[in-house]
Amino acid sequence: MGWGWEIVRAGEAPRQVRVEVQLGAGSRVTDLPEAAKHAIRSRGATAVDAVLDQDDPPRWILVSIRGVGTPPA
Repeated sequence: MGWGWEIVRAGEAPRQVRVEVQLGAGSRVTDLPEAAKHAIRSRGATAVDAVLDQDDPPRWILVSIRGVGTPPA
């Protein structure tokens, strides 16, 4: 499950950001940290809001049992 968002800044090309939810086998949304629950409720908006102040926001944000962040490289 996930959502696509677009960040638009003056003088820059729009940036596509994918917010993806990954739940392990047997995991439930109620098991997630609060930040992850908020990201799901907002359909990814709070996850994208959290990176808007970055000069180079990530193109992929992962919502999981570990919280909200960028996937490991």
